[in-house]
Amino acid sequence: MQIQKDILRSLVFIGIGAAMTLVAGMLSLGVVLGGAGPVSAGERVTFETPPVQPSAFRIKRAKAQGKTLEPEPGITLSGVLSMPQGDGPHPAIVILPESVEARPSYDAWADHLSENGFVTLIVESLVSRNETILRDDLPMNLLVDAQGALVFLSTLEAVDRERIGLLGIGMSGWFVQRSLDVDFSRGAEGVSFHAGAAIYPHCIPDMKLGAPILVLAGGNDKRMSMAACRALVDLNKPNNARTRLEVYPQATHFFDNIAYAKNPDIRGANWAEPMFYAQNDYDPEARADAEREVVEFFGSVGGPDQATD
Repeated sequence: MQIQKDILRSLVFIGIGAAMTLVAGMLSLGVVLGGAGPVSAGERVTFETPPVQPSAFRIKRAKAQGKTLEPEPGITLSGVLSMPQGDGPHPAIVILPESVEARPSYDAWADHLSENGFVTLIVESLVSRNETILRDDLPMNLLVDAQGALVFLSTLEAVDRERIGLLGIGMSGWFVQRSLDVDFSRGAEGVSFHAGAAIYPHCIPDMKLGAPILVLAGGNDKRMSMAACRALVDLNKPNNARTRLEVYPQATHFFDNIAYAKNPDIRGANWAEPMFYAQNDYDPEARADAEREVVEFFGSVGGPDQATD
């Protein structure tokens, strides 16, 4: 429907609050995002996160006080959905954010993955909360954001719900690990992530995962612990041979992000110096290999006929 496409395009240019109101009105009129027709590349969509269950500690403390804790309600998030060409269902990848500043890098990843046959959904966790960077002290639960994105994608006819993966870059790579944790209670309506990829993440060395993970890192990265990532992979590889760590010996943190290029011709005209620029550098060869590795990894895992080697 042309009217649906026109309305969807307009969401890019209005505020998040207004977009949520407009989407609610669209739903009341029967205009459903991702419904009857295919969604073209780069369409903004909204979806709900699941309720946040209180932790066992909080439940115990409340019980001692004679109180009963109820789940915290979910929130409405925005995201950018891109569809590959051709008939589906397609495998899909949820992309989690680390900062608004790095958005062009996420867009580049989404473009590359879509060109290689994947539906992608960039989750706008920060934009939806009027934040700009994923900080340690930020009261934000990307676990439920990822779950909301997972459920949303699983409802789309163009998506193979048995082959939905999760990609995290930098700090959001921590949430990829937590989303694959065997002890994480998903409650995501019978669907789960079939695999995850984390690029220069903060690794959790003793976390047992329920799905394979690909970790990509630079050997000259001073902002992460390579030992922790090796320990994570060594712990989980016996249960899934596809779990592995790929190290680019000369690469630094942010090796995939052209904003860290020292050549101004590569950075582009609207460049602004990002955080930790002096200590890190864009590595086009590592970036190209990382793109290939991620496509091959997500293409090789998932689905009901997946091997268990």
